[in-house]
Amino acid sequence: MIYLTDYVSEASIEKSVLGSKLQVFTDHEVDKSAVHVLLVWHFKVDEESLSSFPNVKAIVRYGVGYDNIDLEFCKKNSIIVANTPDYGVDEVADSALAMILYLTRKIGTLENLAKNDSRYWIGKDINQNMRRLNKLNLGIIGLGRIGGSIAKKFLSFSRNIGFYDPYIPKKLRYSPLQALKLAESVGIKINMVIDLTNTSRYYDPIAFEREDIRYIKIQCEGRDGPPDSYAISKFIYTVQSYRATVETEEYLSGSKSGVLVHCTHGFNRTGSMIVHYLQRTEQWPDLNKHIINFSECRPPGIYKHNYVAKLFENYLEIKQDSLVFPDIPLWKHSAFAPPVSACEIKDLFSAQKLSQMHKFFSEKDTYPVPLQYSGMEFSQIRTPLMEIDDVLGEELCDEQILEVQKLCTWICFNGKSLEGATKNKLAFPGSQPVSLSNANLRMIREQKYSVTWKADGIRYLLLILRDGAYLIDRKFAIRRIQMRFPLSGQDINKVHHVTLLDGEMVLDFDPDSKLMIRRYLAYDCMAFNGELLADKPFFHRFEILNSEIIEPRKRFFSEMRKSNYYDIERELFSIRQKKFYPISSTRVLLENFIPNLSHDSDGLIFQPQSSRYEPNTFNALLKWKFPEMNSVDFLLKFERTSGINFEPRLYVGGRDGKLIRIKDKICSCTTDLINFDGKIVECSWDLRNNEWIYMRTRLDKTAPNFVTVYENTVMSINDNITSEDILKLAESCSKLEENMNFQ
Repeated sequence: MIYLTDYVSEASIEKSVLGSKLQVFTDHEVDKSAVHVLLVWHFKVDEESLSSFPNVKAIVRYGVGYDNIDLEFCKKNSIIVANTPDYGVDEVADSALAMILYLTRKIGTLENLAKNDSRYWIGKDINQNMRRLNKLNLGIIGLGRIGGSIAKKFLSFSRNIGFYDPYIPKKLRYSPLQALKLAESVGIKINMVIDLTNTSRYYDPIAFEREDIRYIKIQCEGRDGPPDSYAISKFIYTVQSYRATVETEEYLSGSKSGVLVHCTHGFNRTGSMIVHYLQRTEQWPDLNKHIINFSECRPPGIYKHNYVAKLFENYLEIKQDSLVFPDIPLWKHSAFAPPVSACEIKDLFSAQKLSQMHKFFSEKDTYPVPLQYSGMEFSQIRTPLMEIDDVLGEELCDEQILEVQKLCTWICFNGKSLEGATKNKLAFPGSQPVSLSNANLRMIREQKYSVTWKADGIRYLLLILRDGAYLIDRKFAIRRIQMRFPLSGQDINKVHHVTLLDGEMVLDFDPDSKLMIRRYLAYDCMAFNGELLADKPFFHRFEILNSEIIEPRKRFFSEMRKSNYYDIERELFSIRQKKFYPISSTRVLLENFIPNLSHDSDGLIFQPQSSRYEPNTFNALLKWKFPEMNSVDFLLKFERTSGINFEPRLYVGGRDGKLIRIKDKICSCTTDLINFDGKIVECSWDLRNNEWIYMRTRLDKTAPNFVTVYENTVMSINDNITSEDILKLAESCSKLEENMNFQ
């Protein structure tokens, strides 16, 4: 029997909730010994009142608190006590916000004016003393469920929120300064604080500045999901830069220094960032181990399952049985949490170990407890359709992009000073071939050359660091790619650090699966695990590319397919070594190999075997395109000619960043040519009509070809070197290959 202690006119709501099979009684004359459940509102439940209900097993209160229930007596007698924590929360919070808007925006006053005296609207300052909500401070007394709901809703208007709650003991209130003292108690001096919250209301930078501590703000949403790639990059770069600075100081002083990382609670965002850092800085990444280590150091660890799922998605590792997802902590339960017994009730505002730490803190260091937020559900990953110009990888912070740009430039210039090496020393440093013409044709006859096909793909440098692989495109834009590159030798559990490759991305059609497969064709290696190779001859660099990068990765793939550890099939692309052939193989390349390629090719590349790696324009590196595909990348601009008429104009690059307009015309038969205004367009030359023809927009470039490239291409077009000419050249060069070794 269920008994409703407080007077109600009708128990229809209770009966509808409990079901028709359960009886709800409100008549105080019923047999109370038959009552097993009490429904309580204001009725005081203590030892005296319960003596009339000797067989009660559970008490459910119509309300949030337990103030009118003797919990100790219930606990002793094994009586389950539950409440309705969501009772009136949103209703009261919404009403409070409505009243705030009503008063601050003078809704009542303006409504009466509109109804009673419309003339008042003319020439009167009706907005006098009306203030914007984002300029106001909200003070909340009592940060329970209703107060917390008001605070969360008010965040849409302003982040200037403060509160007072007398029921939170001072010793359990968190202050950033408390963490500093705790660190000092174990011999660690905090020199840097990284704040991951998405608000400024928790941490005052001035408090850290007074302690001579550097304060870094990296905003992360937190509520809607794990940190984004930009924030992750910023965090890792910041910590690595800090460690590089203090390592020498620590060595000389013999002291220990540390970085304080915190979000709202210090579990999910904080845990994710620390795991990301460990994953990218250790000699061999082990995601399962790092997640477990964090949970042991900061129980229960990362408790939002979508955060953990995102980590495994990022690093392509497979969750092991040893890793158990923790339950959401009791103090984090939402308003819809299931009922708990009286003996299980705990302080909802404290983390497990705060009560053990309070001895280190003084009362003057205490701050209010941060608001609590509930997590998001995990959502499945969707894979987009594959295109050649897809933007691949993760976004990086500006500081890391700059460091990677400097490193790539330094490697391509073989460690030489960048001063004077190029006017724009942070321009894409990759080696650029020149068009084959009658003027440079002789070089193939005079030097040892090899030949390969020219893939019609996207040019990338690939920088391999311990923390991941980085794609560098022609715009010198950089993004991180999750890939594994183990070193050769017995210990496969070591990865490359500072290895730089040159190559191009293609889309291969797989006839078996009928799918497109993204592949990176690597054809040069400018640095190998910290060793600079740009001054070494090409054949030496090419051999290292095969023996130290491609082959160890093949063995790694073979091992991973046998294990249940790393999902190699989910890497964004595969990597292969692009083959080079003797000049005598040119006919086979043109007539047999290129027609059967699974991706597009627009010509041949002639590579001098003994040359160093030349950044920027390399006059000895020659490209030959099929005559109909010989092209130039222009800047297309529509300019006014007369009246309202606009005509397309073509520009190439000049010195000091200036643009040079060429006199050649572009065919205007492309109806949507106007849509490419201001873009870099690749054009081929129409010999019959003496004009350029639009081929495609170069999304991978931000600047047109330099004027010398344009001139060389025009020279090549005018020379009209055909396939027959190339084959004749190959035959005449065959004698030069007798003492050559080709990979």
